[in-house]
Amino acid sequence: NKWKWIEQWFNVWEPPWGGKKIEGLRHEHTWEEFWHANGLDGENGRMLQRDVDLGVPYTEEDVEVDMTAAQRKVYNKLADEYIAWTEDHEEISAWSDGGLHTKLMQVSTGLETLTDAKGSGKFTALAQLLEDAPRSPTLVFCYYRETAKIAYEMALKMGLRAGLIRGGVNYDERDEIEKRFNHGDLDVVVGTIDTIATGLNLAGARTEIFV
Repeated sequence: NKWKWIEQWFNVWEPPWGGKKIEGLRHEHTWEEFWHANGLDGENGRMLQRDVDLGVPYTEEDVEVDMTAAQRKVYNKLADEYIAWTEDHEEISAWSDGGLHTKLMQVSTGLETLTDAKGSGKFTALAQLLEDAPRSPTLVFCYYRETAKIAYEMALKMGLRAGLIRGGVNYDERDEIEKRFNHGDLDVVVGTIDTIATGLNLAGARTEIFV
Protein backbone atom coordinates (compact mmCIF):
# COMPACT_ATOMS: atom_id res chain seq x y z
CA ASN A 1 0.00 0.00 0.00
CA LYS A 2 1.51 3.30 -1.11
CA TRP A 3 0.37 5.38 1.86
CA LYS A 4 1.51 2.78 4.37
CA TRP A 5 4.99 3.06 2.87
CA ILE A 6 4.85 6.88 2.77
CA GLU A 7 3.78 7.12 6.42
CA GLN A 8 6.69 4.90 7.39
CA TRP A 9 9.15 7.50 6.10
CA PHE A 10 7.38 10.88 5.99
CA ASN A 11 5.21 13.15 8.14
CA VAL A 12 1.67 13.08 6.77
CA TRP A 13 -1.23 15.37 7.60
CA GLU A 14 -4.82 15.56 6.41
CA PRO A 15 -5.93 19.09 5.44
CA PRO A 16 -9.55 20.18 6.07
CA TRP A 17 -10.36 19.98 2.35
CA GLY A 18 -9.55 16.27 2.23
CA GLY A 19 -6.79 14.03 1.01
CA LYS A 20 -3.34 13.59 2.48
CA LYS A 21 -0.25 15.78 2.23
CA ILE A 22 3.41 14.96 2.79
CA GLU A 23 5.51 17.24 5.00
CA GLY A 24 9.14 16.20 5.13
CA LEU A 25 11.04 13.17 6.36
CA ARG A 26 10.17 11.77 9.79
CA HIS A 27 12.66 12.89 12.45
CA GLU A 28 13.77 9.34 13.29
CA HIS A 29 15.10 8.81 9.74
CA THR A 30 17.94 10.33 7.76
CA TRP A 31 17.91 10.85 4.02
CA GLU A 32 20.83 8.44 3.76
CA GLU A 33 18.73 5.73 5.42
CA PHE A 34 15.84 6.51 3.09
CA TRP A 35 17.99 6.31 -0.06
CA HIS A 36 19.65 3.07 1.00
CA ALA A 37 16.55 1.26 2.25
CA ASN A 38 14.62 2.04 -0.91
CA GLY A 39 17.40 1.34 -3.38
CA LEU A 40 17.88 4.96 -4.45
CA ASP A 41 20.93 6.90 -5.50
CA GLY A 42 21.12 9.76 -2.98
CA GLU A 43 22.43 12.27 -5.51
CA ASN A 44 19.61 12.21 -8.04
CA GLY A 45 17.02 9.78 -6.70
CA ARG A 46 17.22 7.25 -9.52
CA MET A 47 16.62 3.58 -8.74
CA LEU A 48 19.72 1.49 -8.28
CA GLN A 49 19.97 -1.77 -10.18
CA ARG A 50 19.34 -4.06 -7.23
CA ASP A 51 16.35 -5.73 -5.63
CA VAL A 52 14.63 -3.75 -2.90
CA ASP A 53 12.13 -5.15 -0.43
CA LEU A 54 9.46 -2.51 0.22
CA GLY A 55 7.59 -4.90 2.48
CA VAL A 56 4.70 -5.37 0.04
CA PRO A 57 4.60 -8.99 -1.18
CA TYR A 58 3.08 -9.62 -4.59
CA THR A 59 2.79 -12.37 -7.15
CA GLU A 60 2.75 -12.04 -10.91
CA GLU A 61 1.39 -14.56 -13.38
CA ASP A 62 1.15 -14.64 -17.16
CA VAL A 63 -1.98 -16.39 -18.36
CA GLU A 64 -1.68 -17.81 -21.87
CA VAL A 65 -5.02 -17.85 -23.63
CA ASP A 66 -5.75 -19.54 -26.95
CA MET A 67 -7.98 -17.85 -29.49
CA THR A 68 -11.30 -19.49 -30.15
CA ALA A 69 -11.78 -21.11 -33.57
CA ALA A 70 -13.90 -18.16 -34.70
CA GLN A 71 -11.25 -15.70 -33.55
CA ARG A 72 -8.49 -17.59 -35.32
CA LYS A 73 -10.45 -17.66 -38.57
CA VAL A 74 -10.98 -13.89 -38.57
CA TYR A 75 -7.41 -13.22 -37.41
CA ASN A 76 -5.93 -15.32 -40.22
CA LYS A 77 -8.08 -13.52 -42.79
CA LEU A 78 -6.95 -10.13 -41.49
CA ALA A 79 -3.35 -11.30 -41.35
CA ASP A 80 -3.44 -12.12 -45.05
CA GLU A 81 -4.49 -8.53 -45.71
CA TYR A 82 -2.44 -6.61 -43.17
CA ILE A 83 0.71 -8.64 -42.48
CA ALA A 84 3.90 -8.31 -44.49
CA TRP A 85 7.11 -10.31 -44.22
CA THR A 86 10.68 -9.10 -44.48
CA GLU A 87 13.45 -10.99 -46.26
CA ASP A 88 14.54 -12.30 -42.86
CA HIS A 89 11.06 -13.74 -42.36
CA GLU A 90 10.21 -11.15 -39.73
CA GLU A 91 6.51 -10.44 -39.37
CA ILE A 92 5.48 -6.79 -39.49
CA SER A 93 2.13 -5.01 -39.63
CA ALA A 94 1.35 -3.36 -42.93
CA TRP A 95 0.63 0.30 -42.20
CA SER A 96 -2.53 2.00 -43.41
CA ASP A 97 -3.98 5.46 -43.01
CA GLY A 98 -7.07 3.97 -41.40
CA GLY A 99 -5.05 2.07 -38.79
CA LEU A 100 -6.38 -1.24 -40.10
CA HIS A 101 -3.36 -3.06 -38.69
CA THR A 102 -4.69 -2.46 -35.16
CA LYS A 103 -7.58 -4.78 -35.98
CA LEU A 104 -5.18 -7.68 -35.58
CA MET A 105 -4.60 -6.78 -31.94
CA GLN A 106 -8.28 -6.10 -31.35
CA VAL A 107 -9.49 -9.38 -32.79
CA SER A 108 -6.85 -11.26 -30.78
CA THR A 109 -8.57 -9.83 -27.70
CA GLY A 110 -12.08 -10.69 -28.88
CA LEU A 111 -14.39 -10.69 -31.86
CA GLU A 112 -16.70 -8.51 -29.78
CA THR A 113 -14.33 -5.57 -30.26
CA LEU A 114 -14.98 -5.51 -34.01
CA THR A 115 -18.32 -7.19 -34.67
CA ASP A 116 -21.49 -8.36 -32.97
CA ALA A 117 -20.13 -11.88 -33.00
CA LYS A 118 -19.07 -13.52 -29.74
CA GLY A 119 -15.84 -15.38 -29.37
CA SER A 120 -12.92 -14.55 -27.12
CA GLY A 121 -10.53 -16.64 -25.14
CA LYS A 122 -9.38 -13.56 -23.24
CA PHE A 123 -12.82 -12.40 -22.14
CA THR A 124 -13.61 -15.95 -21.03
CA ALA A 125 -10.40 -16.04 -19.00
CA LEU A 126 -11.13 -12.59 -17.54
CA ALA A 127 -14.58 -13.73 -16.42
CA GLN A 128 -13.00 -16.72 -14.69
CA LEU A 129 -10.44 -14.55 -12.90
CA LEU A 130 -13.13 -12.18 -11.68
CA GLU A 131 -15.31 -15.09 -10.60
CA ASP A 132 -12.45 -16.66 -8.63
CA ALA A 133 -11.84 -13.47 -6.66
CA PRO A 134 -15.28 -12.13 -5.67
CA ARG A 135 -15.25 -8.90 -3.69
CA SER A 136 -11.47 -8.62 -4.06
CA PRO A 137 -10.74 -5.05 -5.26
CA THR A 138 -9.55 -5.49 -8.85
CA LEU A 139 -8.27 -3.19 -11.58
CA VAL A 140 -8.65 -4.31 -15.20
CA PHE A 141 -6.39 -2.58 -17.73
CA CYS A 142 -7.23 -2.63 -21.45
CA TYR A 143 -5.60 -1.14 -24.55
CA TYR A 144 -8.75 -0.11 -26.36
CA ARG A 145 -11.92 1.74 -25.38
CA GLU A 146 -14.13 -0.97 -26.84
CA THR A 147 -12.29 -3.67 -24.89
CA ALA A 148 -12.78 -1.70 -21.67
CA LYS A 149 -16.48 -1.21 -22.40
CA ILE A 150 -17.02 -4.94 -23.03
CA ALA A 151 -15.09 -5.94 -19.88
CA TYR A 152 -17.08 -3.41 -17.82
CA GLU A 153 -20.44 -4.65 -19.12
CA MET A 154 -19.34 -8.24 -18.49
CA ALA A 155 -18.47 -7.42 -14.87
CA LEU A 156 -21.91 -5.84 -14.37
CA LYS A 157 -23.64 -8.93 -15.80
CA MET A 158 -21.68 -11.03 -13.32
CA GLY A 159 -23.24 -9.03 -10.50
CA LEU A 160 -20.05 -7.16 -9.61
CA ARG A 161 -20.05 -3.52 -8.57
CA ALA A 162 -18.01 -2.01 -11.39
CA GLY A 163 -16.76 1.35 -12.60
CA LEU A 164 -15.47 2.38 -16.03
CA ILE A 165 -12.67 4.90 -16.68
CA ARG A 166 -11.68 5.66 -20.26
CA GLY A 167 -11.49 8.56 -22.67
CA GLY A 168 -14.73 10.51 -22.64
CA VAL A 169 -15.32 10.02 -18.91
CA ASN A 170 -14.99 13.46 -17.30
CA TYR A 171 -12.75 14.14 -14.31
CA ASP A 172 -15.60 14.49 -11.81
CA GLU A 173 -16.86 11.03 -12.73
CA ARG A 174 -13.33 9.62 -12.52
CA ASP A 175 -12.86 11.14 -9.05
CA GLU A 176 -16.15 9.65 -7.89
CA ILE A 177 -15.21 6.20 -9.20
CA GLU A 178 -11.80 6.48 -7.55
CA LYS A 179 -13.31 7.39 -4.17
CA ARG A 180 -15.91 4.63 -4.32
CA PHE A 181 -13.25 2.06 -5.22
CA ASN A 182 -10.87 3.11 -2.44
CA HIS A 183 -13.72 3.09 0.07
CA GLY A 184 -14.69 -0.45 -0.88
CA ASP A 185 -17.93 0.46 -2.66
CA LEU A 186 -16.77 -0.98 -6.01
CA ASP A 187 -15.38 -4.45 -6.72
CA VAL A 188 -13.86 -3.71 -10.11
CA VAL A 189 -12.62 -0.68 -12.01
CA VAL A 190 -12.06 -1.21 -15.73
CA GLY A 191 -10.18 1.29 -17.87
CA THR A 192 -7.84 1.98 -20.72
CA ILE A 193 -4.18 2.00 -19.71
CA ASP A 194 -3.46 5.59 -20.74
CA THR A 195 -6.47 6.92 -18.85
CA ILE A 196 -6.56 4.78 -15.73
CA ALA A 197 -2.85 5.13 -14.99
CA THR A 198 -2.72 8.93 -15.17
CA GLY A 199 -3.36 11.00 -12.07
CA LEU A 200 -5.37 8.33 -10.29
CA ASN A 201 -4.88 6.99 -6.79
CA LEU A 202 -6.37 3.51 -6.85
CA ALA A 203 -4.37 2.12 -3.94
CA GLY A 204 -7.28 -0.06 -2.82
CA ALA A 205 -6.58 -2.65 -5.50
CA ARG A 206 -5.40 -6.11 -4.51
CA THR A 207 -5.38 -7.51 -8.02
CA GLU A 208 -4.46 -5.98 -11.37
CA ILE A 209 -5.33 -7.69 -14.64
CA PHE A 210 -3.90 -6.60 -17.98
CA VAL A 211 -6.11 -7.83 -20.80
